[in-house]
Formats: sequence, C-alpha cells, structure tokens
Amino acid sequence: EKDRSVFSSSKDKEMDRLHRQLSEAREAQTVREQEQSSLLKKLESENRDIREEFTIRMMEKNSKIVALEQTLAAQEQVVGNMSSEMDQLQNGMEKVSVQRRAEIEEMSQELMESTS
Repeated sequence: EKDRSVFSSSKDKEMDRLHRQLSEAREAQTVREQEQSSLLKKLESENRDIREEFTIRMMEKNSKIVALEQTLAAQEQVVGNMSSEMDQLQNGMEKVSVQRRAEIEEMSQELMESTS
C-alpha cells in the first residue's frame, strides 16, 4: 500500500507538473498569437499607407501626363500655324520677286529701246 501511495503521490506531482507545462504553453501560445496579430495589423496599416501614397502619386503622374499632352497639342498647333504663315510669306515673297524681275526686265527693255 505504501508503494501505491508513493505511486499516487508521484502521479499527482507529475499531473501537476504537466498541467503547469500545459498552462505555460498555452500562455506562451497566446502571447505569440497576440504578437502575430499585432504584427499583422501593423503590416496591414503600412500596406494601406503605401497603397494610398501610390494612388496619390499615380494621380499626380496622370495629371502631369494630361497637362503635357495638352501642351504638346498646343505646341503642335502653333507649329502648324507658323508653317502655314511661312508658306504664305514665301509665296508672297516669290510673287513680289517675280513682279520685280518683270519690272526690271521691262525697264531694261525700255532702256535698251531708248538707247538704240
């Protein structure tokens, strides 16, 4: 019976030890889960902030692209207008040049006729 009592006492001590270990393991697991949950929340917050910043930057870039496209279109129109004006000026100058040559030639002929 003494062996039985010693065995029972030993068994109780072992059960108490195992219960403590289980309790400690559960507490450690809870702490790890809380740490993981905290880390997850932090990472989700950082991810959200980065996405917001990215969205803002993309909107700024898109606005800049639109503005540059509008500026380019306006510059192309100015270049087209200037090209047309240059063509008109060149045609006008050619007409004046042809008229002056004709006048000079006519004057030359009159001079030749008057000297002969």
